[in-house]
Amino acid sequence: MNSLLRQYYDKINVNYHVLSCNEITRVNHMIETKYIAPKSKFGFSLFDILKVEECVAVNYYDSWRWIYPFINKKSIIVFFDYNNGEYIELSDGGFFVDFFDECPKSEFYMIDSMGQFLLGYNHSKCLFAMGTAADWLERDEKYLEFYGIK
Repeated sequence: MNSLLRQYYDKINVNYHVLSCNEITRVNHMIETKYIAPKSKFGFSLFDILKVEECVAVNYYDSWRWIYPFINKKSIIVFFDYNNGEYIELSDGGFFVDFFDECPKSEFYMIDSMGQFLLGYNHSKCLFAMGTAADWLERDEKYLEFYGIK
């Protein structure tokens, strides 16, 4: 999936940066200190060890599309596997939605360079948000409509 993402951003001529091992270590440290539950053991995916009580989530197959207004024109770091693979910093996260629309659906995670949010879509078709992304999702019209709040 990483190579497809790089190819897509090359094709549309939008900048991205593949993080170095040291940069990945820094990002993982932010995730571990802010978002992973203490004393948790790694399960099937990163989602399985998150502080669930701090997540705002919706289990809807198309909910990944909802992230566009939150990530559009923002620099975000995307990864598909917490333990292996590349972490790619996208200069404009908005194009990720178009990319993901053309791909087989798989798990993805997004974080900003300061670790203010963690956002993802997991293997169970669940969109989850933490940090500032949780604040955004709780106020999102589609989220409120899905849960019959609006």
